[in-house]
Amino acid sequence: MSLLTHPQFLWIVSVIASVFQVSLIVGAFINQGAPAETSFKGWGRKASLRVIISFCTGFGWGGVMALRKGLPPTATLAIAFTSAVTFTLLMFVMLRFLFEKTKN
Repeated sequence: MSLLTHPQFLWIVSVIASVFQVSLIVGAFINQGAPAETSFKGWGRKASLRVIISFCTGFGWGGVMALRKGLPPTATLAIAFTSAVTFTLLMFVMLRFLFEKTKN
């Protein structure tokens, strides 16, 4: 069993990335009605961090769910990566929409 498909690794990645993901989402909603000059300008504004956090969240939870179904490691990796890409795209669209709303 590789490290990427080890249950403990996937749980750790899922939980830590989810905490950061929730903080990004809450920060985006809190600042939705704020004027542009006082909007959310912290670490959550950096696109590369948002992408990494979203990817890790999707990868971790997709892998955990695949392992819970008893799938082999190859299928677990495929599902985890598919879940990661899908989740990253969805979060990108949602956060982009929210940040665009704060500019107006």
